[in-house]
Formats: sequence, C-alpha cells, structure tokens
Amino acid sequence: RKTGLAVLLIFFLHSSYFYIENFNLGEEHRRDAAMIADLSKQLEGKTKDQANSSSLGESTGQEEEYAESTTFQSNEICSYFPAPLSHTSTHLWHTYLPRIMEASKNPLIPELLTDEEDKKMQSLLQETLLPSRMRRALIHMPTTFSHNIVKHVVDIIQKRIQDPENNPPLRIAVFGGSVTIGRGCYGRGMSNHNCAWPKRLELLINQFAKMDVVKVYNLGIGGTTSNVATRILNYWMYPKELSKVGPDVIINSYSTNDSLPPWGVTEGLVVKVLDNARGSLQNF
Repeated sequence: RKTGLAVLLIFFLHSSYFYIENFNLGEEHRRDAAMIADLSKQLEGKTKDQANSSSLGESTGQEEEYAESTTFQSNEICSYFPAPLSHTSTHLWHTYLPRIMEASKNPLIPELLTDEEDKKMQSLLQETLLPSRMRRALIHMPTTFSHNIVKHVVDIIQKRIQDPENNPPLRIAVFGGSVTIGRGCYGRGMSNHNCAWPKRLELLINQFAKMDVVKVYNLGIGGTTSNVATRILNYWMYPKELSKVGPDVIINSYSTNDSLPPWGVTEGLVVKVLDNARGSLQNF
C-alpha cells in the first residue's frame, strides 16, 4: 500500500527530476523488494479479513467515499488514502481526484477562485495529467532512484504528521528559470511566487493533508540553466532557512532553458540540444 502512495507522490513531481543522496543501489533494491513483499503479505491478510467481514453483512468502513481507513491509523500517512481491496496508484488517483481538485485551489490569489479556473484545472487533470503519464514517469526514473529514497521522504512526512511540534516539514528546494518563478503566471510582473507552480505544489499537498507537511523553497532565477544550480549546490549557497541542514528533496525544473538551442548552430541541431540538456543534468 505504501508503494501505491509513493507512486502518487512521484506523480505530483513527475515532470521534474529530484535528487537526494546516492545509495548503494544494488543492496538497497534487494532490501526494498523484501520489504515490499513482506508488506504486501500483511496487507493481503488484512484485506481478506475485511472481504470476509463484508460477505457476512458487516460494515468494513470502505464505502464509496472511504472516509476512514480500516488498515492504517489516523496518524499514518497512508490513512490519507484509505482504499478498498483494489488500491493501485491509478485507482487512488481517480478516487481522490475531487479532493485533489479542491486542494489545488490557490487561496493566495482570490481572483483565480472562479468556476472558469476550476474548469481549466479539471481539464488539466482529466485530459493532460492522465494515469498513463504517471506510468511513463515511473518508467523513466533517474538512475539514482531506489525505493529507499521514496521511503526516506515518506518517513519524514510520517514523523511530521505524528509529532508536528518536534519534526519539521519535508523541505523541498526547487531550481529553475522564469517558469519556476512564475513569470506571466498572473499579472504583469517578471515573477509571482504565489502563483508559480512550486507554491501551488506546496498548497496542493498541505491543503490535501490539512496540515503543513511540506515546505517548498522557490530558488528559481529567470534565464538560468542547470549549470547555475549546480554551482549553488556545490558551494552550499542556500537561503538562511536551508543553510544549516539543506533540503530533503531537490527538484530540477530547467528542462525549458536547458533545451534552448546554442547560438549559431544550424546543423545537427536536435542532437546538439539533446547533448547539452543531458550534459547539464548529468553535472547537476
């Protein structure tokens, strides 16, 4: 079940790469597989018991709205996504789409809280961000990815839920260019952090969870590429709030700027652009 939740979290970040400390991937994958297999067996036993109870006419708390989780405690992260016997990531996405829609609203800009904006977001979620994209995002994960990385992120959120006074939110640092800082998002300014997607990501997760489980730091600079972010990381040039501990998750959102064609190049342009983008990401 936690794997399904991890897949959903990845989907929220599916268009960008994120980086955490590298692990010994071979050993980690073996441990991950054993952990997932053990968890699956436990869940299978619980869901069979629930199915038997349902066949005897007993209520299992798994009505259409899934208001309560019969498998996880209320202070566990998976209780946010209580589901019936079929709990694939696609099923979770479709089941909770209305709540995701509601959580995606941006109260920082009241002018955008209109039916027209709701229709735009609904079209985006139902016609563009489809489950098929979720699956493609998982197929093309970074080479440094392991289930243990996602588990580390989930554990931080879990501790925050259980004891918010003594555990900080998950710290996410976002690097990118003008798209990241919200140029043209709302109004005529060169940037608008309240409207930009990093703030919307923070609002989406926190409003869905009904508490501050993540803190997103927008470190975007217009007109820059991954090379700039690489230097910021190498020399630890974080803002004061992050300077002591650093972020838990880093998102690279330079795909647009990294893909700009070099000046004066006319032959082999596509190959050159791909090589530049790949090289920048590798350095990052």
